[in-house]
This record gives sequence, structure tokens and C-alpha cells, in this order.
Amino acid sequence: MIRVSSIKGGVGKSVIATNLSVALKQEGYNVLLVDADFSNPCVGIYLGMESVNRGFQDVVKGKADPAEVIIAHTPSGVKVLIQVITGEQMQMTEEEAGATNKLLRSLDYDFVIVDTQPGIQWSAALDSYDEALIVTLPTEASCVSAIRLLEHYRKANVKTSIVVNRFTNEEFDLSIDDIEKICEEKVISVLSEDDNVRVAVSQSTPVYMFNSGSPFSVGVRNLAALLASRIEQPSKPSNPTPQ
Repeated sequence: MIRVSSIKGGVGKSVIATNLSVALKQEGYNVLLVDADFSNPCVGIYLGMESVNRGFQDVVKGKADPAEVIIAHTPSGVKVLIQVITGEQMQMTEEEAGATNKLLRSLDYDFVIVDTQPGIQWSAALDSYDEALIVTLPTEASCVSAIRLLEHYRKANVKTSIVVNRFTNEEFDLSIDDIEKICEEKVISVLSEDDNVRVAVSQSTPVYMFNSGSPFSVGVRNLAALLASRIEQPSKPSNPTPQ
């Protein structure tokens, strides 16, 4: 179970969680993508599934079993637990967060990718995660923010890794070496700035399916391969979906 997180919004966390799930699915893994970002749920928008009227909220509040509300994103085959977009922001207690995470971890998937709420969350809700991916931009301000999450996860004994998004390798970007020095953590994935991302988002299509050879998609494929190398072979092997 992997937590895709950031200290604040706007760094591409949800786009990464969505495309990482698709990449893992295309490699034959059984994947569940969960939209647990109750401040700005947008997985449904990115996948063209805005019309869903039951999902994550119902599981958290004990109104539905996950099997009742998990649905398939037909083009990719990824199973998704959507958070329904309403006029009111969802509220979740520490007890609800801990219980929901334990429930998600108990489900029969090779990977459960959770797009989480930005910011610091309760330590009690972290026990179920195998790893937290911390998304940062190649700027000093973003990296300093990431340090707060790193320290929080380390205290909770959660494995952490840094993913750098929207990297251009231009002089105003921090270098990967600089980021690793600031954060005192290894960067495991570098995702390039890529116009294909904006185009794909506008079409409610994962960029990994829109253009599998784009710079961002190549980075996501490498990240998926790295995460997959840490577990056993897929529990239900299948032929990868043609790209």
C-alpha cells in the first residue's frame, strides 16, 4: 500500500497517483487507486468518472463495503475508489482514517495506490502503509516543505522516497543533487515537465494512455518498474495492455 503525498497541493500528486496506477496495471498487476484527498478530490475528473455518486466517503463513514463502491476505469482496467465531489468538504476523524487504511490494506490487490490529503496527517493513520512517496517540485520552497513530511514519516517509521515532478533541468531548477542534499533523502523518480500532461488532463485521460512515449510517461514507467521490483510477481498475471 503506497501513499502518494505532499505538504501542499499543486505539485501534481493526483496526476502521478493516477498514471502510476495505470502503468502498474499495464504491467499485469492488480491495482486499486484510492482518492483520499478530501480537500480537492480530482481523480474522478482525471479519469472522466465524475458521475460516480458513491465511493470513498461511504467507506469511511461505514455506509458501504469497498466491494460495493469500487469500480473499474474501463479504458485502463484500474479499479478505483472515487471520492464523490460535493459542495461540502469531507471531514474524517483519526479513528476513521486508521480504520479505513487497515480495511484498504486487507483487500486483495498487488498495489493499493492512495492519493492522500496534502499536509501532515495523524501518525495513527500511517501504520498500514508500506511506503510514502513524497512529491516535490525542483524549487527550494517545495523541498523545504517536503522536509516536514519526511520528518513526520520517519518518526512514524514509514519508508519514504522522493519523487521530483515538473523537472526541466534548466538553471532555475534545483539539481537532483541539490534536492537530495536539502531533503537528506534519495530521489527515486524524476518526472519531466511535459505539455502532454496538460493535454491529457483536459481530455480526462491518463497521459500514460494518451502518449506512452512522452517524457512524463517514461518517468512514470520507470517509477512503476522500481516499485514492482520490490514485490513478488503479480498475483494474477496478465498480458500488458497495448500502449
